[in-house]
Amino acid sequence: MNVLLILTSLACKGADGPTAWAMNYGEVVPAETSVEGTHVWEFFAEGWEKKQKDKFYQCALVQSLTGVTEAELDGCEACKAVYEVELSNQDEDCEGPVTDDPAFEGIVAIGIGSVPESLADYDPYPGKSFGWYISFDGETAIEHGYAYAASLDDGDDPALPGWVPGEAYALWPAYAWSL
Repeated sequence: MNVLLILTSLACKGADGPTAWAMNYGEVVPAETSVEGTHVWEFFAEGWEKKQKDKFYQCALVQSLTGVTEAELDGCEACKAVYEVELSNQDEDCEGPVTDDPAFEGIVAIGIGSVPESLADYDPYPGKSFGWYISFDGETAIEHGYAYAASLDDGDDPALPGWVPGEAYALWPAYAWSL
């Protein structure tokens, strides 16, 4: 996934009005004791919650994500990997105070575990996805979406099953944030 390409392709402002919704996603590559990648926030105007059409898109914030292995994260079901992470703003096309809220840099840990039962019906790749968990306090996990080999989006199966160092993984949300 080329996040800068996505940002450029969405750079045409859609709806005017106040920002009402945010959605975050990313792509990461784990190593033996770390993870790195890209995390993106996209912002949408009122009305997006009904139709998720591009015309509601307003802007995006691209962040680098780096992390080191952490022992555990309470609430991460069958966790295979937990990382203490740092997000650093890299690029954005937002105007005004949209991204000034410190919450957009507030994710301090992520976990990769089993897909929570409450999200299983929306799993984009059943049997091939993991659950993606986020944490704002570094102790408690919040189920947030799915992690899966990025190659699945291209119609290819991953080279090896599981959470494999060196493999690129997409992080896709099950939830959007109401602002």
